[in-house]
Amino acid sequence: MSQTIEETGQSVIMDESEKEESYLQVQKLIKSMSCIVQYELMLYIYRVIIKRLKALGDYKDSEDLLKECTKKIAKLKKTGKEEIYQNMIKKKNAVSQAEDLQWVLKEADRIPGYKDTEEVRLWCEAEMEVMNKKEQKFAVIRLIIIIAVLFVIALGIKVMFASFYK
Repeated sequence: MSQTIEETGQSVIMDESEKEESYLQVQKLIKSMSCIVQYELMLYIYRVIIKRLKALGDYKDSEDLLKECTKKIAKLKKTGKEEIYQNMIKKKNAVSQAEDLQWVLKEADRIPGYKDTEEVRLWCEAEMEVMNKKEQKFAVIRLIIIIAVLFVIALGIKVMFASFYK
């Protein structure tokens, strides 16, 4: 028996062997989820699994797997964002250099609109501005010190050569 499915905007007819192959691929993807830790990758794979299960329709236990994966993706969205948020807050509270702020901003980009992420983003941008001003101030001080050292060296050389020409 064959079935028509929508995949990438084109109708595709799947016979029983193609359904079985697709079903086995779904099973492998589900098993692979245990070793994936990156939130976005997990969401992507669950979306692929859900798409394939929808295409399979009522083949074997596809409908039950679809319900299970739909629940898992909803839970993942909630817990994954919270985990990213908690890591972001820990890093925010331990910021000591500009690279830390960049990391916090990167994490904030992963969960826009979640809790007070936008406030954290604004805080990071303000802190970066403060750190940049401090860095500019230290750069000016270093430049002044370098110029002073060069001036002392030049003056010493001038005094040293002046004694040779007397």
